[in-house]
Amino acid sequence: MLIISLTVVYAKYIGTSGLILKDYYINNENIPNGYTGFKIAHFSDFHYNKVTGMDKLKTLVKKVNETKPD
Repeated sequence: MLIISLTVVYAKYIGTSGLILKDYYINNENIPNGYTGFKIAHFSDFHYNKVTGMDKLKTLVKKVNETKPD
């Protein structure tokens, strides 16, 4: 019962509270030259109003915007 409870707490509160930033560099001759250096940000699964409140969401958006995506 303890393991199940800890798993639920982790999945709902701890596992959804962080931000993971990853950079992927693509070198492919099929991509047009106009996209060289183009940066895309993908932001998802923040569970607004269930786990993430407005203050936390604003902090996450600020951190994503600091990466200066196109």
